[in-house]
Amino acid sequence: MLLVFLLAPVGVLYAVAGFAGDEDTGPVNSHPNEPLLNSLRQREALLQQSGAADQAEEGTANVHFFLGGSSEASATTAKPQLTNPATLTQDYWNSADKILENAGRSTPLPPRNVLRPNAPPTPLPPTPWERVMSDGAQPMATQLGGAVMHGLSGKPTGTPPPSQKQTNAQFVAQCPMVIFQDSLTIQRTTCQKSNGSGYPDDDRVKPGAWFEPNPPYGVRPLLRWRIIDEMGTLFFGVDSAMSGKGTVQFARIKQKMTMTGYKFSLTNCLGIERWVIEEEVFKIDLMGRVASTIERSDSLDNRPGYFIKYNIFGPNGALVAHSNLFRKDSNLVTYYAYAKDNPTAGTIIANATRKSKWKGAEWMACPHSAHAQSGTARAWDITFPVDKSGMETVATVQDIRVAIAGALTLMAYRDESRGKGGLNTTGQSRQWFLLLAGATLFCLIGCLLGNFALVFVNAGIKEKLRKTFWDTERAILPKRPLSHHAPPMHATW
Repeated sequence: MLLVFLLAPVGVLYAVAGFAGDEDTGPVNSHPNEPLLNSLRQREALLQQSGAADQAEEGTANVHFFLGGSSEASATTAKPQLTNPATLTQDYWNSADKILENAGRSTPLPPRNVLRPNAPPTPLPPTPWERVMSDGAQPMATQLGGAVMHGLSGKPTGTPPPSQKQTNAQFVAQCPMVIFQDSLTIQRTTCQKSNGSGYPDDDRVKPGAWFEPNPPYGVRPLLRWRIIDEMGTLFFGVDSAMSGKGTVQFARIKQKMTMTGYKFSLTNCLGIERWVIEEEVFKIDLMGRVASTIERSDSLDNRPGYFIKYNIFGPNGALVAHSNLFRKDSNLVTYYAYAKDNPTAGTIIANATRKSKWKGAEWMACPHSAHAQSGTARAWDITFPVDKSGMETVATVQDIRVAIAGALTLMAYRDESRGKGGLNTTGQSRQWFLLLAGATLFCLIGCLLGNFALVFVNAGIKEKLRKTFWDTERAILPKRPLSHHAPPMHATW
């Protein structure tokens, strides 16, 4: 009724304005009462919008929002009335915001893992024994039994359980990353100049490094590696603004103690083994100077040939990748993904090519030095023609490309001291020293035990110890009675 009462005088004024407009055939803006008419029109629009807003508030209870999808059949939304479709006033937007706010109060919240994927899992409901344990109406014995059974019984799995991909990502989140594209360059040394006189003749060098050949941001070491003990343990570190260059551990390769073969453990920054690298050496009694028996060679030039192969195993012991059989000082090494249907070959993961002309320990020589034969830096160039879209934890130690680059670095380092028979002699003097020291210690311990046995038998210590033990037994242990009295036999009748 209030709305009708307010609109009545407005209609009368509009009629008067229309009658006056019929008499004047000129434009509307020229009418003397134009400001009054404009104010009346605005008042009418505000009243209509106010009535529409009241109707929208009454119908807010029927408004529902579906965050997982839209459903026209089950969703009913009250729309604010728009008087003039050509313009949207501020009151219209205020009314729409108010409707949405009221509707949001009645909409249930979605699960926590939808709004926050990294939030902790939802707490599990209490188990039956836990409910008995926490029930205050139960006697103490029942609550104690419920607590015991709750501790002994298995707990239900959280919902939803974390995926293996999330577990791997959270596991390696504590270690640094080495990001590169599809190629990598491995150098043994990073040469430096001395006093502006060029490279010194004694090949004064810094630790080796991994480079990206053509990065968009300029050439710089991705990480630096060095040898940290006589057994050939390799340390891989990234630069740090606080502790220095190559000081933050990224990975480490250390030889494992095995009875047969050569195996190396590749661990991450936490010291946890992620890959196992195995080196195999094969001998062929007679073979020409070729890389494969398929190639033609002169039979008069046959001699023993030694081939090397590297296998990369996962932490569960499964073979993941392997290299081809290549000769010592070969210029090309190829790594394949292991496949059961084709164990000797497979999908190519990496191709490594020797850069410049060098062999063995010449890798350590700086360019233009007395021990170098070429002005080009000595390195291994690796390309990875593999799709990275399906890989998880890329650029970490768990990346197969990083494992292959580490295996190639280990191979090149061991080639520095590899003998003619294909076997590595790194730490051989230390091994012989440990063997002789162990044999000497074993002999000394045997002599000492023999001396104790002779003294024990010939010096009468055996009889003295026997007497001491008998005296101790008589003094400490209870005495056995001299006579036993038979129990009385009472008549049972």
